[in-house]
Amino acid sequence: MGGDIFDRPGSARVSDVDPLLQVSDRTGQEVHRERSAFLPHDPALFGGPRPYMRSRGYRDPEKVQEADVEAVRDWLVLVNFHGYYSANPSGRLQKDIETVKGSSGPFPFDELVSNIKETRGGATAITASHIMRDLEADLLRRSGQPYLFTLYTALCLSGASDWEGTLIRELGPESLARHHLFPRNLFRTVGEEEGYVSGIGNITSISPALNSELSDKPPVEYLHQYEELRKHFIPEDKGAMGNLEVSKYIEPLSL
Repeated sequence: MGGDIFDRPGSARVSDVDPLLQVSDRTGQEVHRERSAFLPHDPALFGGPRPYMRSRGYRDPEKVQEADVEAVRDWLVLVNFHGYYSANPSGRLQKDIETVKGSSGPFPFDELVSNIKETRGGATAITASHIMRDLEADLLRRSGQPYLFTLYTALCLSGASDWEGTLIRELGPESLARHHLFPRNLFRTVGEEEGYVSGIGNITSISPALNSELSDKPPVEYLHQYEELRKHFIPEDKGAMGNLEVSKYIEPLSL
């Protein structure tokens, strides 16, 4: 079963990934229309979750067993992060659909991972080295969407809020802003690498109104006001927050 993608204690709650299961059971047209940067590309939905939901007769995500919720979540994050369907999509998609339909009972996470091993052995997990390899991937661009989706899922699972009291997992993408911890103008001021600006180590999701209010403030001026930094994977190191060598803060934050 899933569970190795995110190393966290306890089981997943259905509400943690309810949006993922909801979108998995929509028609293809609706998936295309509603898809956002926070959700995986269509093949990831059609290759595992959607045939699983249909073959098991699920209409209500709340009926899905917690272990299967966790497995579906891990599958979506894994294949989206590595872009598994970007090469030979029709062949890989067909094989995965057949694997799901040919199984019974729980979501066949292990069987689907075996399919990955046959063609992309290194894409069966997400490690720290994978994150660090593309630390400068821009989460605001299409190339950074796998990292954005991974971050969004991790924030849902950690129980993070939008910093104004609403849990991220209860909000749609249109109700969240991608907030730069270190503002863009600071990068220009200190001459840091441009790639860090919108990388996974400098982005989190908060309310749009608060994002506008914080604007170009450096983190040392405002982060101390919020009690759930760890749920947003932000180190509580006040010294680092004021360090003008931004990369020394960004790199450990990404891990």
